[in-house]
Amino acid sequence: MADLLPAATDLAHNLKTDELGATTATLSITCVCEHLPGRTALHDSNFQQHPWDGTPTPDAEYLIWETEGP
Repeated sequence: MADLLPAATDLAHNLKTDELGATTATLSITCVCEHLPGRTALHDSNFQQHPWDGTPTPDAEYLIWETEGP
């Protein structure tokens, strides 16, 4: 999860600034990695309501993600 949070957050930042981000309601990032038992996923079910621009802090953004998996 420690590796997935920053990667997913970077993707959310990039998507938010893209025109596709304006029509994205829910964002899910899934990692199926050899070193993890099973699937690990992060979800933002309210993508439009979150700024995804580093505010208020990067650590606060990590708390937005809903987690699934180990």
